[in-house]
Amino acid sequence: MKGKARRLFRSGKARAVVPVASDRMLILRLDLPPLAGAQRRAAAQFAAEPFLSQPLEAVRVILGPRLEADRDTYLAVVMTHEALSAVLALRSGQADLMPDVLLLPRPDADHWCVAEREGRLLARLPDGTGFSTDAPGFRAIWQLAGEPGLDWMRGTPPDDVPLSQRRTEAWSWQPEAALAGFDLAGDRVPEWRSPGKLLALAAVLALGLSVHLGLLAVETQDLTRQADASETKLRQALAARGVAVGTSVDAAAAAVLKGTKTDGGATFLPLLSTALDAMRDQTGLVALQDLTFDQHGGKLTMTLLASDLAPLQDTATLLTKAGLAATLGALTNGQGQARAAVVISNGGAG
Repeated sequence: MKGKARRLFRSGKARAVVPVASDRMLILRLDLPPLAGAQRRAAAQFAAEPFLSQPLEAVRVILGPRLEADRDTYLAVVMTHEALSAVLALRSGQADLMPDVLLLPRPDADHWCVAEREGRLLARLPDGTGFSTDAPGFRAIWQLAGEPGLDWMRGTPPDDVPLSQRRTEAWSWQPEAALAGFDLAGDRVPEWRSPGKLLALAAVLALGLSVHLGLLAVETQDLTRQADASETKLRQALAARGVAVGTSVDAAAAAVLKGTKTDGGATFLPLLSTALDAMRDQTGLVALQDLTFDQHGGKLTMTLLASDLAPLQDTATLLTKAGLAATLGALTNGQGQARAAVVISNGGAG
């Protein structure tokens, strides 16, 4: 409450900002239910959990401001307790501690805003998040993301990275209006000795857990209905092709796929079969978190997880060699986990 009150009632004078190196933090966008502040912070812990490679109790999820005016999408920064302690030691007076990458301007779609700071490259993404890495890591991530346009702000760019534009106007490390007042040190120390605080904390955790379980129940029911509907359609499709389906739809579908000739990759099963065959060597290195299919566009989108960027880059190469077009979209890297959404369609260079 003290940190919240400080942000709400501080004077109109701009607060000092201390840029903090972003390479030991994961910066996320979280879609949260419409809850009050304390409950929203509790719900954020659960919303961030799928992006983590460590147990939730090993990290601190710091909820930031809303990123979009018309939806409940919020900025969140995830750090280990050790990394956060090191950051908090940098605090001086009333200055706000801000991830340095978030002090870059938010770029337009299909562009990144980039700057060099203390030997690292910072990249701010159109979705409001960003990341920090060394030059080789930046080049790999940039290529995996489809080589978006680069708006260079400060420092010396790598020789082999083409720039869309280079800013020459005066620019300082100050946050945009939407992030003004965000502080990595805000609301970080509960007053455990107060019984009232303990009761409030218990209520927040209970509500956060009930929200999480309620959303999980709804999603599970919805997924079950979708799975039942998909199985029914698949049984009907197999039956129409004269394939007898017993208790195992998977076995029947696999038998059909072995003898199926792709029709330009426009249908789901042949496209999925080709992609999975191409990714076979990545078993144990890359995990499939989610997939969707755009029937109209004939595009399969896979969300892939790996311990670092190299397996994701290798996967894109294997898909291309298999004759597929593979484009990496939203990508995050940090906390020992790399995550990317790859859009797959037929027609890549064989």
